[in-house]
Amino acid sequence: MRESAADNARLFGYEGWRFPWESARTGVDVTPDICPQVPVMPPDEDAEPYKNNSVFTNAVASLSIDLADRVSCITKKTVPKAWVDIASNLYFPFDETSQTHLEYEGFDFKNTTIKQADVVLLGFPLQWPMSAEVRQNDLLAYERLTRASGPAMTWSMHAIGFLELGNFEKAEELFRRSYQTYVRPPFNVRPLSLFILLSNRLNCIFVGMD
Repeated sequence: MRESAADNARLFGYEGWRFPWESARTGVDVTPDICPQVPVMPPDEDAEPYKNNSVFTNAVASLSIDLADRVSCITKKTVPKAWVDIASNLYFPFDETSQTHLEYEGFDFKNTTIKQADVVLLGFPLQWPMSAEVRQNDLLAYERLTRASGPAMTWSMHAIGFLELGNFEKAEELFRRSYQTYVRPPFNVRPLSLFILLSNRLNCIFVGMD
């Protein structure tokens, strides 16, 4: 009990022991509360100021702790049980009516636009478990909310999502959107690619002059 209480205290930045309100044999707090997350900046860079319970950030945190726990038999490093409990009790904002993940706690579908892929990253690359219905709802909802001036990578993530769902026509549409509106003449490359190309070329010139 004391060892678990010490782990719990350290987890929250304290010395000594933090005993649980309700515990099982292990001494770990088993009170059925959902663990909140401190404000963060999610992948969507338009989400300012920092937001509570970013669904993507919480998923990454949960997966990271779970992975550490699974490989502890190899690393010989024990993950505190309190961390594992937190990972399994993080809050994932979800709208039951529309069956859609919320980007963060209090997200307003009617009055919010986003800059880039965020919630849709749950499906890929995170492969977060969800039904095909929820996956499609996420893709459609956030496609409508993404501003036109956002980065191209957003649409490639949407394209992958619709490929997963077997909607190849929609996937092709979004794949083309991921590059067609971003290429620039005369070389038909993206501005960032052109910048890198020119930078490398200038670097070669200046190095050659030394």
